[in-house]
Amino acid sequence: GGRVVNASRTQGIVIVFPSHVSHTVNPVLSGDRHSLVQWYQLDAQEGEAADAAPTPPATPPAAQGCEMSVTLPDGNEFPLKVQEGESAKDAARRFALDHGIASRHLDQAIKQISSAIQSRCPGVA
Repeated sequence: GGRVVNASRTQGIVIVFPSHVSHTVNPVLSGDRHSLVQWYQLDAQEGEAADAAPTPPATPPAAQGCEMSVTLPDGNEFPLKVQEGESAKDAARRFALDHGIASRHLDQAIKQISSAIQSRCPGVA
């Protein structure tokens, strides 16, 4: 059911995609296929160095309702607002269900979104 992308077959091309995106490859009929698997976690906010500490907001996020955006694998970005008194996991679950995350990816998506909420929203457990 997802979008099909035919990647370039040019020698030396690197293809990068999120780990939760389903994918297939064609069999190698002659020669060798070489692959390199790497994992990256990008938690820096836009315009912020990856090793920089985030600047805390003037008002505690729990009091004002923490807001952030989540980019889904299809490239669409959606806002997420943690409701007052809501846990990071509950907010992540609500977001994932509201945006139709496939059940086979639901647990991992909730874990990733919840972790992002906790890192960006001090005071939200």
